[in-house]
Amino acid sequence: MCRNDRIIHTRVSVGKGNRFMTLKTRHTIFLFITAFIWGTAFVAQSVGLDFLPPLAFNGIRTLLGGAVLLPFIWLTERRKPAEQRRPILPLNDKLLLKAGVICGLLLGVAGNLQQFSLLHISAGKCGFITAFYIILVPIYGMFLKRRCPAVTWLGVVIALVGLSSGNRIIILTVAISAAAAAFFPVKEQAENNAA
Repeated sequence: MCRNDRIIHTRVSVGKGNRFMTLKTRHTIFLFITAFIWGTAFVAQSVGLDFLPPLAFNGIRTLLGGAVLLPFIWLTERRKPAEQRRPILPLNDKLLLKAGVICGLLLGVAGNLQQFSLLHISAGKCGFITAFYIILVPIYGMFLKRRCPAVTWLGVVIALVGLSSGNRIIILTVAISAAAAAFFPVKEQAENNAA
């Protein structure tokens, strides 16, 4: 959000023939799919609480995610030339392991706090409050001496106004959801520093 990365304007072949899609368009489509999955996950989490306690639900959810993701990573790495392949579990890369453990712990705490908050508020309110982490990313970036453009701070102000104009919500539940939101940008900053 705060970095000035260049946009790559390469063309990626999609399908057969002369149909092409820019990398930016492809990324926009993936972003839309991600937002759709993220948004619908709150409803699934809320319904899941009818059958399982929060920690059990998150444990099973994480194991299922890993079971789906690891074969995908393995297949993706197999398609690369031998000299470009990386080990699926790079146990010799200490920095990557340390960053992975830290990010995993932060994500686990955030996910569990979020799941507990769903015991008391609707999926829509929880998703909205969790989206507060978008506001916290540039604020946390300040502590890491990363500068953000003025338009980012304008977005923070607009988001704060939007967040504060909602219905009355139980203060404890808001605090739990805000605490969950506070862990997501820490994980994101840790990922950026490890990259």
